[in-house]
Amino acid sequence: MSTQLQTQQAGGQVVMKPSQIMQSMLARPNVQKQFEQALGAKAGGFITSILSLYSSDAQLAQCDPGQVIACCLKAAQLDLPIDKQLGFAYVIPFNNRKTGRKDPQFIMGYKGYIQLAMRSGQYLTINTDVVYKGELTKKDKLSGMVTLDGQKESDEVIGYFGYFKLLNGFEKLFYVSVEEMAEYALRYSPSISRNTKPEALIALAGKGATGGGVGWFGDFDSMAKKTCLRQLLSKYGILSVEMQSAIINDVDEAPAGGMATREQIISSENVTDIPFDEPETHVEAVKEASGTNLPPEAQKPAQSEIRDESGVECEF
Repeated sequence: MSTQLQTQQAGGQVVMKPSQIMQSMLARPNVQKQFEQALGAKAGGFITSILSLYSSDAQLAQCDPGQVIACCLKAAQLDLPIDKQLGFAYVIPFNNRKTGRKDPQFIMGYKGYIQLAMRSGQYLTINTDVVYKGELTKKDKLSGMVTLDGQKESDEVIGYFGYFKLLNGFEKLFYVSVEEMAEYALRYSPSISRNTKPEALIALAGKGATGGGVGWFGDFDSMAKKTCLRQLLSKYGILSVEMQSAIINDVDEAPAGGMATREQIISSENVTDIPFDEPETHVEAVKEASGTNLPPEAQKPAQSEIRDESGVECEF
């Protein structure tokens, strides 16, 4: 469906603005019902935030309104706000090289993963951050152990880490150097040109958000922290149904030609086992609580769909 919707009136044609099209679609009872099912009494405020986001982002306004609503519904089902300033979840337009159009994508922020993890009630603490020069004091290649107890020497970012500790004492640490993170982004992100050099991304480390942007070029640090945390949780975390849904729908790291496989996204090479008492008991507890034995219908998020009058269908 084009963002230029034409309606026939006596005497000629009237072209609606993209924001007017979005407002019209959000007012449809079937659309509002889906948000009410996901958010209950909070649906009205969330729908207002969709219109505000769409109206304030010229790039997003070039996307199909129905597809944008479908992406926003994914955030609603996770009860995560889509305000860019909050950093929990984003709806970002990507250039579709095959169609020449812009397509919206739902992207989780690292704060969103932390929020979902804490809701599960299984995590004592969870964190992700940058590592500055001087803070990394030891890295055992054989065991994968990393020690981050050094003093910061400068503002130069040398890597990123993700860490969590469960209530039962189980701990995990994941560390990636800034060079490895740049290579990872080049390999898996559809938003980055294949001609981009790793040095161009490395130069963004430690710069924070630039120009209010998001994504690898808009906020490299946040994307790197999210990637560390997602890989760590995907492999070793206790995953609630909400967290499984978030990981499945977070497709910003899909390689050209399709979405990255679970094996490509999850790598245990840099994951550190932190010793704790009674490991057998804790490992079994993690396996049980992580959804290993969940029935198939519980592991796969329910599908929803939005159709507009032109026949466009959005599924996830």
